Amino acid sequence: MSVTIPLIFGITRDSNNSSPVWTRTDDAVGYTATASLGGVPGYSSFDNKPIYKDIVRENIGNDVMVKIPKFWFKRTIDNNGIETIKITERKVEGFLLHPAF
Repeated sequence: MSVTIPLIFGITRDSNNSSPVWTRTDDAVGYTATASLGGVPGYSSFDNKPIYKDIVRENIGNDVMVKIPKFWFKRTIDNNGIETIKITERKVEGFLLHPAF
């Protein structure tokens, strides 16, 4: 029997600081993403990672929707105002299933 440890992707910031900059934590360290701009597509080094690799566009009638796979999350703000958000692809102690699911 093998045990697979789920990947946890996190971000953190100082909520007392007005800067919009977040720092990647846990398994997200070293990954990058750029947003789409006009007709230029964005890029993410997360694209082949759990959760992210299963985000797809779906046509429903005349509408285009984004299908996001089930994920669990944990959000904390400590006494110093450090906010941390983490997500993972399966149930992990201390994480909650996102309310969308």
